[in-house]
Parts: sequence; structure tokens; C-alpha cells
Amino acid sequence: MKNNNYKLHNVFFPIWLLLLFPPAWLIVLPINLLIDSLVIYFTLKYLKVEEKINILKKAILKTWIFGFVADIIGVIVMLLPIFVEFNYNSNLYNFWHDNVVAGLSMNPFLNPYSFIYALACLVLSSYLIYVFNIKYVFKKLDLEDGIKHKLSLSLAIFTAPILFMIPTAFFSGGYYY
Repeated sequence: MKNNNYKLHNVFFPIWLLLLFPPAWLIVLPINLLIDSLVIYFTLKYLKVEEKINILKKAILKTWIFGFVADIIGVIVMLLPIFVEFNYNSNLYNFWHDNVVAGLSMNPFLNPYSFIYALACLVLSSYLIYVFNIKYVFKKLDLEDGIKHKLSLSLAIFTAPILFMIPTAFFSGGYYY
């Protein structure tokens, strides 16, 4: 009897994981909510803000949703190189595929091009987390502007989508090149 071993080699994590295994959402959503809550709470505590729980209750749902929106925008930008087409036999295609697409698909540390692109997507998502929080989540809360800035910055740093930088091959059992 023939034993067929199939491996997925061009998979982006975590978006494709969540699409392929919908129950993963049951784990990802509450963990993300918990992390956002902890970052808000401990940042407020560090800043010695009164009524931490009250502020947390007012901000957490919007923070959580806008965090996902920022991550999804980062993932969309990260997927864009896959859709850029060149002549299959051209040197440009070979360069693009080997240095950008393959690196983003499997291991962003494969070469400087894929690393810089993945890092730029991570920075974009973090920046959007900051902007969404300062402009929409904390705008109407009764907090000083400096505290709103520090709270938004804290969320942007501590909830940055670092999974963008983790080699997908690590999760799919693939190769690292």
C-alpha cells in the first residue's frame, strides 16, 4: 500500500490556519481579548490612573475590534506580493518569487527582502493599532491626552502582530530553505 505524505508549503499563518481550522477562532479570540485587557489594565496601573476597571470596560471592545482590523490590513498588505505577476520565464519573476514571495510564504528571515517587507507589514499594523486607539477608542474617554498617547503606544507595542515574523514552515512542518 502506498503511503502519501502531503505537506502544505505556501501557507500564511495565522490567517490561513484560521480559515482551514475554524475552531482555532475559539482559541484566538478570547486570548486576544485577554491580552488587550491586560495591556490596558497594566498600562493604566503603571500610569497610576484611577478607575482602571471602568476605563477598561469602556475601551476593551473597540480596542479588540480595531486590533483585528489593523492585523487584517497588515495581512492584506503582506499577501499583495503573491498577486503581482511577471512573465514566468523572466529574471524578474525568478527574483520576485525567490526573494519576496517564497520568503513571505515560508520564512521571512530567508533574505533581507522578505524580512524587510514582513517587518514593514508588522510596523504598519502596529501603527494602525496606535492610530485607531488614539483617534477612535480613547477619543471620548475622560483621560489626559498624554495618557491616551501612552495607552495607545503601549497597545501598539505589546499587541503587535509578531506572528508575521514567525516562519510558517515551523507550523506546517515544511522546510526553511
